[in-house]
Amino acid sequence: MWKKLLRNISVKGRNCTCQMIVVLIFITQYLSYCLNFKVHMRLHSGEKPYKCEHCHRNFRQWGDLKYHVISIHSDIRQYQCEYCGKDFARKYSLIVHRRIHTGERNYKCEFCDKAFRAASYLQNHRRIHTGEKPHACSVCGKPFRVRSDMKRHMASHNRDQHGHHGTTTSSMPVATSGSSSGHQSTQGLINGASNTVINVSNANSGEVSCSELTLFQNVSGN
Repeated sequence: MWKKLLRNISVKGRNCTCQMIVVLIFITQYLSYCLNFKVHMRLHSGEKPYKCEHCHRNFRQWGDLKYHVISIHSDIRQYQCEYCGKDFARKYSLIVHRRIHTGERNYKCEFCDKAFRAASYLQNHRRIHTGEKPHACSVCGKPFRVRSDMKRHMASHNRDQHGHHGTTTSSMPVATSGSSSGHQSTQGLINGASNTVINVSNANSGEVSCSELTLFQNVSGN
């Protein structure tokens, strides 16, 4: 195909130059296609070869890593909104933000009548209709529609690993007595913080009734 195209080019005195230009254009387009195709295939393979040295988050392409570092790990904010004065690290972030003031919503959902300020917002919304959940928890495998939801879910695993289970038990002794039927009944649980006695019965049968009794005063020596 290239040879046929080159044979059809005839500019007197400039054949060599024109041929070189055409070859360079084709090479550039071909390399661009290969690069875009390679990046696209990472969507399916999950490959993310570019890692942030600050937070170790991985990205599919170098441009995404560059924007991440500028947006998250840099204090430089060179783009300012002319409406409210808010500063941004990326020009694209400013463009999307500006649409809050202008009301511009060019990205319309093909399934419903909603429209959005950015393509990424539309992409997340579209998954409501398609049921797609591409973000999976690396601990339990639970899938999520939006990456931020997945991050909040993974934070719960981190809390569990650090022993934050939400409840603590008292180290005060508990008096128990057994019955002839084999069921144990807790007669008294002393809460040292408030000096109260709580009556707990039928603990093993699953029917637990708690009632706060009168203040218990420990009188010794009588």
